[in-house]
Amino acid sequence: MRHLLSDNRRVVLTPSAYAELLHTSIRLRYQSELQHSRQAITARYGPRITSWTELYKRDASILARHSAELDLLRTTLVLRGIIISAPEDLGPLTSRRLWHEELVQYIARYRLDTNDALILMEADRLGISEIVTMDRDMERALPDFDVYLWP
Repeated sequence: MRHLLSDNRRVVLTPSAYAELLHTSIRLRYQSELQHSRQAITARYGPRITSWTELYKRDASILARHSAELDLLRTTLVLRGIIISAPEDLGPLTSRRLWHEELVQYIARYRLDTNDALILMEADRLGISEIVTMDRDMERALPDFDVYLWP
């Protein structure tokens, strides 16, 4: 990532990529809570909580405390010159398809799950052809996109 920023390249997070980044941060926070506070969680909710998603559904206070870290993440990205695009920044679909039809086409064409296909669809609508990802599945978008695995 530093290499991209140091080369004066425009680094953009699509709306779905940004949402996925936030989701990952939330998941990691809940997993950490589950790992480091197992006794307190069991005392409060019983032994049935075995996954981060169960804890998320039972204890929203963890997310409330984590919101400051999410805001810090957003601020850090912006200060480093990373553009967080919003849905209203997206250009029109280049095909004549409706949005839901286009998404199905991206899923089928690149054999990706919905979130990954949506990220590509948004990148296309932003005029972005280079994708940096930690998800090897995105390589299925070659040759239509230049895909770089990171790290």
